[in-house]
Amino acid sequence: MLPSDPTSNGSSQPAPETSDTKQTHQTEHLPGSARLIVCEQSGVWAPAMLRAEPKLPTYWKRFRSWSAAWQTFQARPGSFLVVELTPDLLPEILNALRWIESFGSQGRLAVVAPRRWAQLEWMFRQAGVVHFTTSPRQVGFLVQMALRHLKRQKRPVQGLTQRIWRRLPWPKVARK
Repeated sequence: MLPSDPTSNGSSQPAPETSDTKQTHQTEHLPGSARLIVCEQSGVWAPAMLRAEPKLPTYWKRFRSWSAAWQTFQARPGSFLVVELTPDLLPEILNALRWIESFGSQGRLAVVAPRRWAQLEWMFRQAGVVHFTTSPRQVGFLVQMALRHLKRQKRPVQGLTQRIWRRLPWPKVARK
């Protein structure tokens, strides 16, 4: 288990759902379904992600608090977590990567950061981050990567027999 966010309220419960803590839009998915989870404090990255993909709010949960974002990520296997790097979150992000490697193999973590942190990109990539960017203008690739990941997570697990039956042309011929 990761340490709590030092700025959190000290409890193990997620922060209350307020407009500045969390924003979900349009459709609400089933509990436990994979989501794009955005944890940022600056307010720069979410608007940039929306410019890249206007329909993005259908898939995301947005948090300002690390502890709430992390608890949501752990509760939703296969989610894609985007975290804004700040000095106080550095140990939490590295611990999260260790946890993902050990227990959350379906989940993915990407880091967005101010330009002054650009020299840390390869350290984070080596630690297991799937994407690292310091430019809000270049989040389009990150958004597409996250959406591809979420699309893969929504596929139901099928056995070999079910996949073969689904591909057979008989239902198509029977309809004619």
